[in-house]
Amino acid sequence: MQIYPDVLQLRYQLESNLLMYIPNDEYLIILLDSIDQLETDAYDCQWLPALFPKNVKCIVSAIPDHGNILANLKGIINYNPFLSNDTEHLLVNVPPFEASTVDIVYNDWLSMKQRSLSDEQRSFIRDLMKERTEILPLYMKLVFDIILTWHSYDLIDFELRKLKNVDDCIRYLFNHLTKIHNNILFRRAICYMTACRNGISQNELEDVLSLDDDVLKSVFQHYIPPIRRLPGILWTRIRNDLDEYITEKEVDDSSVIYWYD
Repeated sequence: MQIYPDVLQLRYQLESNLLMYIPNDEYLIILLDSIDQLETDAYDCQWLPALFPKNVKCIVSAIPDHGNILANLKGIINYNPFLSNDTEHLLVNVPPFEASTVDIVYNDWLSMKQRSLSDEQRSFIRDLMKERTEILPLYMKLVFDIILTWHSYDLIDFELRKLKNVDDCIRYLFNHLTKIHNNILFRRAICYMTACRNGISQNELEDVLSLDDDVLKSVFQHYIPPIRRLPGILWTRIRNDLDEYITEKEVDDSSVIYWYD
């Protein structure tokens, strides 16, 4: 089977070849999550077939106000706001979480992580979520990541009540990580990553950090190595702690990392 690099040819290949090979007595569910993470030239969704066989279902998720993706998807399904009964059932809005739902999700996540909370900690988190008028999935996930840093004997950090949004949670987590890793190294590493909008390879990031005199001085405080270069293990440790917030993609046949947004 020939592989087509062109978007329209790819859609044709799906419609005329791949999807038609699904046996009538079998079912295929295609789940395309977070298509807003694709390259911007894919936001028009022209690569997505407009029609699928009856035994094939395609579920697509995206941030509704990102890159005009929702409008493009509506165009594919011929959505008409004046005749919405025919296509409205195809669009499902995922609302913010309620505090009671967060409690259920946290219980499942804690069980998967083989962790638990003290009664005081659990009560604090419930009250924290009840204070929120809107609980976004990312906010809920970031608060959970903060919870995972706790021990049962830790005192409640009431500074958490000041975490009103996602940005506050990210700052809190990053401040926590600066205490675990070298402060200057961690801050410079995330700054360089953020500055590279199209991503940066791990080798490139280590090269840039190795050229930063402030980073090297903070790392090599007690001795001078024969080669002034950042030990790769230091970035690897940071990368491991940031793993859930970083994604990879291929650029010019090279793997680069960038923030998951």
